[in-house]
Amino acid sequence: MNGKTKRKQTTNRRPTRNASTSSLVWDYRDELVPRVGTPAADLIAKRQRRIRRYVRFSAVTLPFVLVLAFFVILVSFHAAPPITNDSGSASSSPGRTVATLEIQQWLAETPSPLPHATVLSWDGAKDVAPSKGPSNGDSTWTAELDSFTLTVPSGNSQTIYDATVEVALKAGGGAVALGGPSLIVVPPTGTVSGWDGGGPWSGLSSSDTVSGPVQGAINGWLSAYVSGSSSRLRLAVGDVHSDGSYLPLTGVSSAKDTVVAAATRVAPNAPVQKKSVSPSAEIVEVNLDIVWNHEKVDPATQGFNDGPSTTMDLLVERANTVAPVVVAWGPPGTGPSLVPYQNAHH
Repeated sequence: MNGKTKRKQTTNRRPTRNASTSSLVWDYRDELVPRVGTPAADLIAKRQRRIRRYVRFSAVTLPFVLVLAFFVILVSFHAAPPITNDSGSASSSPGRTVATLEIQQWLAETPSPLPHATVLSWDGAKDVAPSKGPSNGDSTWTAELDSFTLTVPSGNSQTIYDATVEVALKAGGGAVALGGPSLIVVPPTGTVSGWDGGGPWSGLSSSDTVSGPVQGAINGWLSAYVSGSSSRLRLAVGDVHSDGSYLPLTGVSSAKDTVVAAATRVAPNAPVQKKSVSPSAEIVEVNLDIVWNHEKVDPATQGFNDGPSTTMDLLVERANTVAPVVVAWGPPGTGPSLVPYQNAHH
């Protein structure tokens, strides 16, 4: 009885759900089941292999690609440039680039066809019939004549030439120089007759001198104008009406003014302005000799009159008093239309 009872108990024994064997089996299966949003390990491995193969392939082929690109660029330099401009443009033309290169290469030849010549300007293009056609019989080509102005120093003057290059144009892109450059001497410009030489301002009688106080006002303005100080220039102008700033020259070592012409102005010739001009206003044209910092100058002249000067018109108010002041300035010829404090920048 005791033996049968023991066997029966052994046969009816069942593993519990919390047994260690069952727990190990669940842990193992849990590792095999992929988590949501996490790529499988074999997919990651494949992706990394593809990346490694791509890197190795790129490292091998990159030098060949660079060599091929170099040859393509080299060939493109010898080919005709693409046409991107309209032939009717006033500032360019389809053949302008090719014609310019042809002129420059022509001037650089040895011996030079025109020693010491420089290209002064491109003067436009004119459509013409091609003087010759391509060897393949393509009839879609047109042509134009591109004109240039060349200048050659000749003593104290310049000799001017007109040079023309014929350029063939391919519809849709492409250009090639066909002939030239031609070279024609341009006649010198003659003296214009009938010009009013009485002064820089039409209708105004002028002199080449100013009073002592006006000369002092001009000297004070120039000193402030080249000082690099906006506040100093504003103080010299005496502008108490505007909240704008004045822009002086900077980097100037010294400056000198010379009066060229002066005239009394009763009222400006420009339309009505916010600022009025006093009846005693005077306009003065001056030449300014400016010496910049670090510029080599002759010690005997201190740099003055060593080179070209710049010319400006000044508006001087209270010119008939002992305290005149420069209130505006501008390019030569603008004196009659200058307005007080117009140089203030807002």
